[in-house]
Amino acid sequence: MELYAIVASLKVLKKKDLEVEIYSDSSYVVNAFRNNWIESWIKNNWITSGKTSVLNQDLWKELLSLLEDYDVKFYKIKGHLNPNSSDAVLKKEYNKFNTSNGLKFSYEEFLKVMNMNILADSLANKGIDQLRKDC
Repeated sequence: MELYAIVASLKVLKKKDLEVEIYSDSSYVVNAFRNNWIESWIKNNWITSGKTSVLNQDLWKELLSLLEDYDVKFYKIKGHLNPNSSDAVLKKEYNKFNTSNGLKFSYEEFLKVMNMNILADSLANKGIDQLRKDC
């Protein structure tokens, strides 16, 4: 889902050569780029270090094609974080977010990104629920 969401998001951009920041709770997607897994997969003909085929190769290839038009940075944010958590819990996650991503977000900016991630998860879940009803 996360991979598809990124592809769909880049497809709707009207301008090219933009700086794009992608915040995802998917370690798989973020690490594919930040840890250069994608380069290894391509070099190894879409085989992982575990000697299995990379899943969703069509989406990865489409994403790579879309990335050619933009300067994209990937950032990892903790998923399913309760916005009503204690201030201590949220500040701990805020510090981890900035440290792991090499960022200097304000606490308010972090809360905004976290809430957008929660909203995106909620919308995805509604879509999945609707698909289940339709099937």
